[in-house]
Amino acid sequence: MTTKRLACQNCRQKRKKCDLELPCSRCTRLKVECIPTVQDMRKEKATNTYRKRLEDHVAYLEGLLNEKQAALLHVTPQGKKLDELHKDTDIRQSVVLFFKWLYPNQFVFIFREAFLVAFLREQQEGHEYISEELVYAVAALGASLNKRSDPLYARAQEYYQLAKDKTLAKVFQQEDNDKSSLPKLVLIQTLLCLAFYEIRVGNNELAWYFSGLAFRIVHEIGLHLHSSSWSINKEEHEQRTSENLSQYDTEVRSRIYWGCYLADHLISQLFGRVSTLSLSNSTVPETDELPSTAADIKEFVLCKQAECPQVANPVKSLIVLSRITSWFVNKIFIQSYILEERMENLAKFNAEMVNWKTSLSQELQWSRESLLADSFYDPTICYVWYHYYMALLSYNKPFVSQSVKSRQLIEESIQDLYLILKNWEASWGGYEKCNLYTVYTAILAIQCYETGNISRAHYDDFRAFLNSPSLNFKLPISVPKVQENNNPMESLSLSNFFDTYNPDFSLLNEINSLLDIDNTHFL
Repeated sequence: MTTKRLACQNCRQKRKKCDLELPCSRCTRLKVECIPTVQDMRKEKATNTYRKRLEDHVAYLEGLLNEKQAALLHVTPQGKKLDELHKDTDIRQSVVLFFKWLYPNQFVFIFREAFLVAFLREQQEGHEYISEELVYAVAALGASLNKRSDPLYARAQEYYQLAKDKTLAKVFQQEDNDKSSLPKLVLIQTLLCLAFYEIRVGNNELAWYFSGLAFRIVHEIGLHLHSSSWSINKEEHEQRTSENLSQYDTEVRSRIYWGCYLADHLISQLFGRVSTLSLSNSTVPETDELPSTAADIKEFVLCKQAECPQVANPVKSLIVLSRITSWFVNKIFIQSYILEERMENLAKFNAEMVNWKTSLSQELQWSRESLLADSFYDPTICYVWYHYYMALLSYNKPFVSQSVKSRQLIEESIQDLYLILKNWEASWGGYEKCNLYTVYTAILAIQCYETGNISRAHYDDFRAFLNSPSLNFKLPISVPKVQENNNPMESLSLSNFFDTYNPDFSLLNEINSLLDIDNTHFL
């Protein structure tokens, strides 16, 4: 009896119809090796014993989770009441540091003016986009920007623990009878602040957990949907329309959502996971600049800024950038096996990146010449530049051995990142107040150096930065310090360092694995 042939591995992977010939017509047309499938995995069914072991293990894990949740019943978070927090000198100073140095950056999901009006107790009636746990979470991030010898730095962990205890108690235990989704909006913001604090201290597992909870609540309350679509869900129609949202509230929620969207894509890139919030499912309008408030917030703005930084324009630009990267990741790394096609799409991607950069508004524009001419580092603007370099390095690194253009772009980008780092030193001195983007792009630059295909100019500068005692980021594994006549490939093992810290994290790892598979067709 003749054994029935199975679809070849290439057709199975791409979910394409295979004519079962050897080689099949599709592989012949694409000029790739047709690899037959020997074993039909569909016929391999788990045994009852294996299923029983899995069920027992799940029951055991659920028991542990129930014990942890039950333990929260006995947690009685301490701390001051919301209306007293602005009077606490340390809390206020920490909040000032947060908004001066970390806003907007990856914290666009917090509407600064609404937060400060409520924090300073200048709002008499109505909704307040704030809570005790959100204030403590913001204060924890702000306090961590001090020198380690400063007593306020030691309070960062205390503030974090208060925010964490209060937040988890609400997530797992409290039954909120308030039909308004406002408390959940504040909960989303708090969870994301906790996630970014955990990234600072090197606890990536908890960071991913907190961010996952936040994005789940985003979907739960329909924050990604246009307000006109809320009435489609008849069961929740009364709940959602009873809030009678004002235009102001609608604009604030739009800002919070798109801030969550950008935070989701950043965290996904850092941790090597698939993003939760997608453009295709986001029908809420893009955020506009929100009206100013009567509160005097000059204390919370960086002293060298002439006016409060605008947020809506950078956010819209970054949303456009995310569209470009999402479109080309499929074109370059997934849809084609042929190297020439990938290189062609990479060239189109690089051209689109240049178009995006030149289309930025005047206040967001930068160039090599401007970096050399003006040494002032503005943290409220530079985060937009970092997004550009992160995408450019991530997409071009896998082709550095095949493309002279990719090598050139990477070397130019690393030179710009070096100038930006030096501008930080010239403007602010130590690295205590550095943000996540500065650290991440430094690690990404080192990974590009380790390909061995580009100039190693400034390699030691980036390593020295990551080893600086003033850098308040705890990397899960230490970066070897600069030594004379050392072998960088031995002193910094990327197979260990980047598997642990996972810096560009999923995108490059996924790209490299895809290329390794397909490179076999070109050997």
